[in-house]
Amino acid sequence: MAVLRHLATLSSGLAELDIGITDLVIAQLGGAAQLYATSYADGGGISAFAISASSSAQLVSQQLYGNSLGYLATELCPKVGDALIRRL
Repeated sequence: MAVLRHLATLSSGLAELDIGITDLVIAQLGGAAQLYATSYADGGGISAFAISASSSAQLVSQQLYGNSLGYLATELCPKVGDALIRRL
């Protein structure tokens, strides 16, 4: 049986990204795991954290949606993996 346990609270440093988180996903990119978080508080955005079993998560990139949510939805969402990281 799977068990979830709170270990730590991560912060991007921006309230728009840290409050109102709507989705979390972990992706393997080039052999490294990354945690992606999306939010929709005060406009929201996306943040990416490098994660590993041997160290605490580190913020890699972040992007606020701003007024261009439509642009981001068409330009960023279809792209996955390394393409998304380079874009942010």
